[in-house]
Amino acid sequence: MRGPGDGRPAARLGGALLASLLAVAPAAGQLRGGFDTPPGGEATPYRVRPVEGAPASPGIRRLLQRFGDWTLICDEEKGKRICNAAQSLVGPEGALAFSWSLAATRGGEPVFVIRAPVAEFPAHTVTLDFSGTERVVRLSTCDAQLCVGFLPVDPALATGIKRKVSVSIRYRRAEGAEPIGLATSLDGLAAAIAGIP
Repeated sequence: MRGPGDGRPAARLGGALLASLLAVAPAAGQLRGGFDTPPGGEATPYRVRPVEGAPASPGIRRLLQRFGDWTLICDEEKGKRICNAAQSLVGPEGALAFSWSLAATRGGEPVFVIRAPVAEFPAHTVTLDFSGTERVVRLSTCDAQLCVGFLPVDPALATGIKRKVSVSIRYRRAEGAEPIGLATSLDGLAAAIAGIP
């Protein structure tokens, strides 16, 4: 997991980082991870893709744990552990539609790292609706396919994590393109945070 703007791994989640931010129950809830039904249409064929794969570098031990549709990923090397909780949504062909990870900055502040295929949309934005509270996030770093941006976890978002709120995601892939609408939940994220070893 990379920290905002520094190209280096983000600081580990755990310890005092989120202890004061979240009062977490130990049990994970069942994620209600459907997707928005377009007006007058059928449900879109997007689904959650579990995180898979081994660490990129040798000598790193990776631990993956599922909490609903969130995955806790912890990499350990020489006694140092870096963790984040991630969720990925894919389309019918298996291509990434949206992903986000809860990680920490080098200073220990919790932040969502957001990725979406908005490289051809000039604004490079994604709108997240947390049960009626909208956040527009600019994904300012792009390659040919994906853009990456950051959403700091403020007290309102921390409350949303504790309450396991539903989340609607909207964006456009390109100027004039039909909007993409996805729906997921923060259900399971608090339990993933609590599961950090």
